[in-house]
Amino acid sequence: MRCLEAETVCSDPAEHRRRAEQRTVDVPGLALPDWTAITTRAYEPWDRAHLVLDTAGLPVEDCAAELYAAVTGAS
Repeated sequence: MRCLEAETVCSDPAEHRRRAEQRTVDVPGLALPDWTAITTRAYEPWDRAHLVLDTAGLPVEDCAAELYAAVTGAS
């Protein structure tokens, strides 16, 4: 069985903040973190190979295609 680890990031801080502040919740009772909580959270860097999908300049369709290619071995 194959396993692929993938991390999504948004390398553009202004875009990341815009997305965080404009998102809405559709899960009853779920509280979204504010920008301070997002930027001060503990982050443990990955210590092994993994796919990084940077959503800053890519549409979701391109990220999905890149993920699909990595999973299926397509180039």
